[in-house]
Amino acid sequence: TDNELSLLSREEIIQIINSMRAKGKTFDEVAQHLINLGQPTFSGRGVWHAQTIHRICTRNERKASNLKKKGISTPNSRTNKI
Repeated sequence: TDNELSLLSREEIIQIINSMRAKGKTFDEVAQHLINLGQPTFSGRGVWHAQTIHRICTRNERKASNLKKKGISTPNSRTNKI
């Protein structure tokens, strides 16, 4: 129904996070935006926090860096462009 919340996939949420961070938004602003969208956290428990967004960004940057060392092209963690 129209009242049902449209849940985004993990990938879509990460794209929102990366896009907002690339535009200079703070971790807190990103967390608040996801709360305002009504998106549950990946675990489904609690609410989004700046620390959670920071952890996601750090993990994504680390993964991209490790893949780059192996010679694998990945989307840029801040712009989502290869």
